[in-house]
Amino acid sequence: DWQLLPPPAVGTHAVPLSPGRCSELDVENMQRVVGGTEARSHAWPYQVGPAYYSGGGWYHTCGGSLIQRNWVMTAAHCVNNNMNYRVVAGEHNLNSNEGSEQIFSVSKIIVHPYWNPSNVAGGYDIALFRLSGYATLNNAVQLAVLPQEGTILPDGYPCYITGWGLTRSEPGYAGSRGRSS
Repeated sequence: DWQLLPPPAVGTHAVPLSPGRCSELDVENMQRVVGGTEARSHAWPYQVGPAYYSGGGWYHTCGGSLIQRNWVMTAAHCVNNNMNYRVVAGEHNLNSNEGSEQIFSVSKIIVHPYWNPSNVAGGYDIALFRLSGYATLNNAVQLAVLPQEGTILPDGYPCYITGWGLTRSEPGYAGSRGRSS
């Protein structure tokens, strides 16, 4: 079985950011994660790209983890129940079809019942997407390994942020390839 742990060696898949450099305030005074490097293609095979439909096109938003072949875990703040979503697994470059992508419509959205968008600090920022089909597991698409319930990671445990965000915060700079920090 493929397992997330132990994490990849530094320099192999991700380069941790120096202390104090993992986030910055953007132009709207919102905290944003920035930095990191472009990830090796499919280095994080559980990472999926949710997208919503608007104005005749699909728009990538946030990220998620494939936790079962037909379930994705994402952040509740990324979900609007009035939107139509799809999920792309096996993606690396958002701007090109690499042949490894698997696209699924979302048949059900479950947002944690205690999530309150007016109190983000209150927690419960989690949602689930049930996919219309089952992902085929391969070298580009794998399941995330979740910790046992109640697990508390020790201080200093290496953690990584993955997604299609920016590696630097500059006006007009947008990331289209998978990133890791």
